[in-house]
Amino acid sequence: MKNLQRTLLPLIVAVAILGISNTAFAGVKLKLASLAPAKSTWTKYLKKMAKEFEEKTGGEVTIELFVAGVQGDEKEVIEKVKTGQLHMAAITAVGLGKIVSDALVFQVPGLFSTPAKMDKARKAVAGELSAKAEAEGFKLLGWSDVGPNYYFTNNPVTKPSDLKAAKMWVWTDDPIAQSIVRNAGGSGRPMGVPSVTAALANGKVDGYITSPLAAASLRWYNRTDHIMAQPISMGIGALVMSKPAYDALSDNTKAVIAEMSKKWTKKLTSKVRKDNKKTLKLMAAGAYEGAAVDKAGTLTVGARKAGAKKPTVTQGDAAAWNAVYVKVQNELAGKVYSKALLNKVRKLGK
Repeated sequence: MKNLQRTLLPLIVAVAILGISNTAFAGVKLKLASLAPAKSTWTKYLKKMAKEFEEKTGGEVTIELFVAGVQGDEKEVIEKVKTGQLHMAAITAVGLGKIVSDALVFQVPGLFSTPAKMDKARKAVAGELSAKAEAEGFKLLGWSDVGPNYYFTNNPVTKPSDLKAAKMWVWTDDPIAQSIVRNAGGSGRPMGVPSVTAALANGKVDGYITSPLAAASLRWYNRTDHIMAQPISMGIGALVMSKPAYDALSDNTKAVIAEMSKKWTKKLTSKVRKDNKKTLKLMAAGAYEGAAVDKAGTLTVGARKAGAKKPTVTQGDAAAWNAVYVKVQNELAGKVYSKALLNKVRKLGK
């Protein structure tokens, strides 16, 4: 029965895209889901992509966006793409890991000192990961970023043992965040992204790991008092599509998808990186003079403003954190990504 389902599923998904024919463009509507908040940088650029997509096809092919988690957490979104309820998804590493777990190697802590080094490594193995995604029934249309991840907490964090007192949110389907908190000696509070806002408000969690832009866009930032100055890892994302849905399209439509995906994921990545630096500086500017962010993503600040309450920017113990991050890298090798890939990416990231 499972083999029969596996054989029939691509056909079912293809039929679900109504109106496909051998003409250049044939009245196709593609459904794309994302957790990104409605007014976030990610959604703004997805809307721009969708608009240009429609223009390029003379209105015959449209993208319907479902943002802000209305289609569920990323695990649910990936399942819906597999069954044809959705056709495309703009996802973070968590969703990508449900397709190709090897891709999570780019988000393990301590591997890359700058986004440029991650780009180099990601480019080197992109073809390999794309092939694995296709084998799982997905087209990997383009890479994007969530941004550098930081510790946002209600109690100051400078060394790993400080996480023991924190009620850290860890994404239910994120093995990396769970491993970081566990190896630091803490105890994570697993839940999906849609549940975090309420959990911060009622005190079930009082800390989380994410990028400054995500923290601001999700409105989590005003629930925490402290930021550790050094980033943990590079948060990644991707634009993916059901391969059966993709294969059912005309060659002309495929060409437009390839062109638009490449163009807009590149634009989005550039914009997200700029906005993350800008957001981090703005966060610190409320309490400090002269906030700045270097190429490595480290936040530096000047004198603290009189009467400022938050945020407090703390300097992390680099050696202590690096020891934890190496443990995380090695712990997940062979479980989430291959040891060979980890070693390859380590070399590429130097």
